[in-house]
Amino acid sequence: MESQSKPCALPHHATTLLKTTPNKRLAPLTAIDSMLPLQQATPLRGEHPQNPVLQSLDWPLALQRAANQAPLARELLQLLLNFLPQVSQQVQRLLRGVETPDILDWVHKLHGGTLYSGVPRLSVLCYTLESQLRQGSDPQALIPEWLALLDEFTAIEQASALLVTGLF
Repeated sequence: MESQSKPCALPHHATTLLKTTPNKRLAPLTAIDSMLPLQQATPLRGEHPQNPVLQSLDWPLALQRAANQAPLARELLQLLLNFLPQVSQQVQRLLRGVETPDILDWVHKLHGGTLYSGVPRLSVLCYTLESQLRQGSDPQALIPEWLALLDEFTAIEQASALLVTGLF
């Protein structure tokens, strides 16, 4: 049986670039990195701790994950941003009651992308959803989590726009 191609948060060239960065090592990813409670998600530059938009993107973490290479960190963040509309479409289908049997695959790939992009709150949401789905939870029973995921997408897009414009 031929395997079906699935969407991927990080294309092959990005993961190859991550693995072949000379004399630089990425900070090791551990399970604890993706399990931080939302309250521990570090806001960008430690400013505006009450602003959820600025808590959604942790640029120092993104740099750390990209071996302190700002262009690579920006590219990885952009790859994630490019993937968000596809996942959003799947989540919205699910919220409308359309059967979405591959939603676990989408969340798993999104979760992988979050680990390299400096978005700890989204990473926690993905971990939670992925864990619940793997334990057999009905996706329709996770509506609050799906809505939080969509809200976090918006916050990350807004924080990214602020990052690009240099407003924080």
